Amino acid sequence: MAALVRLACPPGGVVLDPCAGTGATLVAARRVGRRSIGVELEERWCRTAASRLAPAPAGRGGRRAWPQRGRAGPAALGVRKSA
Repeated sequence: MAALVRLACPPGGVVLDPCAGTGATLVAARRVGRRSIGVELEERWCRTAASRLAPAPAGRGGRRAWPQRGRAGPAALGVRKSA
């Protein structure tokens, strides 16, 4: 996915993912240094994407690829549910 983001989005560009799902494209954009905007209607997928994009807890020494319960949710990252 990161290779596709590099091909489709120039440095300094913004990746728009209108069907963000679990946030794979948003995570790839972050990994290659691009800003991103994700839109997702389903709240459960929004939570998953927000959790994947949350900073890793201190002392764990790696990036988190999948959500962990009780960690940052959509509200913590400014994600709002669509009407």
